[in-house]
Amino acid sequence: MKKFILALAIITCSPAFAATEQKVEDLDTEVEAETLEVFEHRKMEEQAEREARDFDRQAKQLEQEIKQLKSESKKISGRLESQTARFKRIAKLAAAAEVRAKALQAQRNQLKARLESLNARIQQSQSRLSTATEMQSQMNKDIRNGEKEKRELTLRHKAAEQRIARAQAAIKKMRQQQKRLSQQNNRMADKVATRERMAEQLEEMSLESEL
Repeated sequence: MKKFILALAIITCSPAFAATEQKVEDLDTEVEAETLEVFEHRKMEEQAEREARDFDRQAKQLEQEIKQLKSESKKISGRLESQTARFKRIAKLAAAAEVRAKALQAQRNQLKARLESLNARIQQSQSRLSTATEMQSQMNKDIRNGEKEKRELTLRHKAAEQRIARAQAAIKKMRQQQKRLSQQNNRMADKVATRERMAEQLEEMSLESEL
């Protein structure tokens, strides 16, 4: 950069150098080279500045990402601690639930055994009830038959009593008749005997008369 400024000063300020064309051409070439070098150098500087700006931007972005990652890491760490505590609580609750489940399972088994026993007893009771019902039905049938037979026997008893009463009345009447007949027969027998004696006496008297 300094050489370029110096060359320009020499060209503008030194007329002696302007006379020499070869020197001017050499100076132009040198200036052009310097210009190119300065341009390339500036271009490189601009490129370096752009790269530096990009690097700074990337660095800032990376720093933000690092901050974000740290924040997320803290959040994750907090969530991890929370989840760990929750896991411990859940594990504790799961252990308690398992103990309770085992107790409930044992209680369920006991209740199931009692239920099976109760079902067996119910079946026995139902069987006994069915037998008792059948016996009751048969006994009711027997009672109905007995009551029917009792009614029939009662009717027959009444009929027999009536027949006995009629027979007793007839017997009494026949006895009275028999007694009267006996009395009549006795009187008749007395009369007959008297008549026979009289007949015999008369016959004897008749025979004696004939003699």
